[in-house]
Amino acid sequence: MDSGNDESDSSDDEGVFTAANVADLDLNYRSSDDDGAEDSSKQDESDEDEEGEDVELDKDQLNDILMEDSDEDPQDILEHHAGADKALAKLIKMKQEARKAGQAALERVDIAIRMRCVVLLETALSYPSLLEDSAILMAILPILRTRRSIDKEAMSGKVGANKDARLSEKKSLADRLSSMLQKKICKVRLTGISDLSGEELSSACAARSELATHILEEAKKSPSTIHSDCCSLSLVLTMKSLPQDDCGAVIVAEDVYSEALQEWSQKKTTKLKSSLFDVFIVRSPSLARIVMVRPLVNVAQNARSAFLKAESFRLLADLYRVSRTDESPLSAAAMKSLEESASLAVSSLSSTLQDDDMTTTKRLRDPLKATAELIAFGTAHCRSDGALWNEFGKVSELLESLGANSKSQGVKKQCQSLVKKISEGGNEGRSETVKSSSSKKKKKKKNKE
Repeated sequence: MDSGNDESDSSDDEGVFTAANVADLDLNYRSSDDDGAEDSSKQDESDEDEEGEDVELDKDQLNDILMEDSDEDPQDILEHHAGADKALAKLIKMKQEARKAGQAALERVDIAIRMRCVVLLETALSYPSLLEDSAILMAILPILRTRRSIDKEAMSGKVGANKDARLSEKKSLADRLSSMLQKKICKVRLTGISDLSGEELSSACAARSELATHILEEAKKSPSTIHSDCCSLSLVLTMKSLPQDDCGAVIVAEDVYSEALQEWSQKKTTKLKSSLFDVFIVRSPSLARIVMVRPLVNVAQNARSAFLKAESFRLLADLYRVSRTDESPLSAAAMKSLEESASLAVSSLSSTLQDDDMTTTKRLRDPLKATAELIAFGTAHCRSDGALWNEFGKVSELLESLGANSKSQGVKKQCQSLVKKISEGGNEGRSETVKSSSSKKKKKKKNKE
């Protein structure tokens, strides 16, 4: 009997140890059945807590998850929270879509409000005589900045849901702003500030000079050609709003356009375009002739590429075009500037025609065009300028050599034509010089008698 009891006790012990092993308990820390019972109750409580944690959701934590990186693809976010069950994943996705839809609706409302503001501005600008010059100029910079931000958003494509409709609305707003700047604001005839004097005049000039600087900075950030054109027109309008004299428009234009030419010709990553100078030459030729001729001659020799050198000669040709005139008070000063810089411009042509990069058929077109315009200008206004025609003589020799060696029939004919015009102009210039010298001698004889 005793042996039977012993066997039953050992079997009971083995059962206990087996159960403990299954339950993954450390037997070294279990001294009695009571401890085991207490342990099991704690285990049950911890299991209940874990089950409770699986059910409960922390609202703050959920909102944090929903708010961060809302522009990303929901699938990407869910990959970072792989433990979320299907219901939670669906809830996150629904809340994100609702938030994006709300943002899209707010943005469309904002675009609609801006469009109404544009309509009101256009209505006001239809009666420019009722507006002060300062009010019109004050509108330029905010419009340019708004237009640039819309352009950048439209080009980046970050417009979210219903992006096609919203992109179309943004482009429509940008086009409306461009039209208002080009056809309304920049065509207004400003009354000027000639009536001001003293401190008022100085303050007005300083404000408009600062505006011109800011517009140039906008042009340097232009995301598109249209925006660059808007900046070009706005800059010319600002120049016209200044007193047209050496102390007003000339000083400001020299600072602004010299800086622009320097960056355009030397900085590889610049967003400035040659249209900035084209618009200036067409809209304000006299002021452009005063401030741009010498800097352009320098650029024609020292620009960082053959293309920019050719563009410089194209601009010089426009400046020296005899038919280009205006009724500006600066007309006489502009003509004097052209005459004083003519020899320097022809000398730069001599250097260019000896540059191998510039003597290709593709690059020769603009220097030859500039040569033709300079010959016409010299014939019309500088017949008695011996230094100028001496420089033309050097150019003539180079043209003869180019024409003889060129494989292009067009280049040969153009070189021959220019050589002939230089010869005719030089002969006329020498005859004019002889006539003037003889007339001076006759006057001296009469005075002696």
